[in-house]
Amino acid sequence: MVGDKTTSLKRTFAKRFASFLSVKSAVRNGLLGVVDTARKERLEGFVFGGAVRDVIFSGPKSFPRDVDIVFTDQSFARFSDRFHDQVIHRNRFGGLYLRVGWVDFDVWPLGNTWAFKNVPGFIPSFESLPQTTFLSIDAIVVELWAKPGSKRRIYEQGFFKSLETKTIDLNLEENPFPALCILRSLVMSQRLQFRLTERLADYIVRNFHKVGMEGLIEANQKHYERPVISFDLLGQLFSGSMKSAAAFNSQWLRINDGLKHQGTFDSMWTEAIKERHSSEEQLSLSGLLG
Repeated sequence: MVGDKTTSLKRTFAKRFASFLSVKSAVRNGLLGVVDTARKERLEGFVFGGAVRDVIFSGPKSFPRDVDIVFTDQSFARFSDRFHDQVIHRNRFGGLYLRVGWVDFDVWPLGNTWAFKNVPGFIPSFESLPQTTFLSIDAIVVELWAKPGSKRRIYEQGFFKSLETKTIDLNLEENPFPALCILRSLVMSQRLQFRLTERLADYIVRNFHKVGMEGLIEANQKHYERPVISFDLLGQLFSGSMKSAAAFNSQWLRINDGLKHQGTFDSMWTEAIKERHSSEEQLSLSGLLG
């Protein structure tokens, strides 16, 4: 049953994440130092984003190139004071981009989450934070440290269902960067070899007609160090009058299968699709700043 599988996945993930934060090495000292400081100073925060997802796919010894952390507004202020010497810059939303050891961090206060400030009906909380991501495969947050005698808190919104069904769904449609949402949906689908749900495919078709090929190319060039998808492939994918989600999904499945076998697409998040640090668009994709 799906519920039993989800419970099992959560238990496995909790163990993996605890191991992830206990593996010591020279390149991980920055991460462990931040966690240790947060624990000692009782800073309440949750890890968000790709670092959480990579623990599932790469195991506890995975090394994240960057880590996203959301703190309560009060804890964020204290964290900012504690690590002010490591701050590279502050963005216009009040978040911090810093480097500690070999690890880069994007850190922001819970109250500055984009959806909390821009989408009606949200009440800022860690529990509701997973509801703010664009994709279901990003919709999980994990407590940075657990109080003695307590289990580490994990909140998610369709994340484990995506793992079980090997699909990527649309989680929250409201987002100020639709072109980047389209690109990242395709990138994650190829990287994980997960299918897109019809709802997400419908979003892509509708918003492609708004942003056009120029919008996709601009987002590709601005956000990634190299093109994640060649202009020729984008042309193939969006050729003709693509009007239905079913037609788009069929076309994408065919192209994605070809990329998998030909190696045209730099699979598994290689250097070619490394995301630029401090990208404000990327933060909003994850439902973060606003």
